[in-house]
Amino acid sequence: MKYRVAVNERSGVYKVECDNCEGVYIGETSRQMKIRVVKHRKAWEDNIVGKSAIAGHLIYSGHRPREGSEKLLHKENSDFRRLALENIEIIRYQDKNDVTLLNRYIPEEGFIELVHESEG
Repeated sequence: MKYRVAVNERSGVYKVECDNCEGVYIGETSRQMKIRVVKHRKAWEDNIVGKSAIAGHLIYSGHRPREGSEKLLHKENSDFRRLALENIEIIRYQDKNDVTLLNRYIPEEGFIELVHESEG
C-alpha cells in the first residue's frame, strides 16, 4: 500500500510571510519543512536574534508570522538543486514590488546564468 507524504513533511524551498507587513522570507531545508518552520517560530518566541532572518524581523518590528503562510515552493532532496532553487526564488521575490524580502543573503546579478552554465 502506497501513501502520500504531506507537503509540509518534505524537504525543499519554502516561504514564510509576515502578518503585519509585506515581508516574505525564502528558505531551504533538507529536513521536513514543518520542522524548519518550528525552528523559526521558536527563535521568535524565545526572542533569539541571529538564528533566523524572519525571527529577527518579527522581533525588531514587533510583528507576527502570518498563520498558515508557510508554503513549500519546491520539493527537492538534492542539496545543489535546493540551493539553486532557493536563490532563484529569492531573485524572483526581490523583483516583486509588493513584497519586502526578509532574507539576509541576496544572490548577485548573473546567478541564474551561472546555474545554467554549470548544468550545461
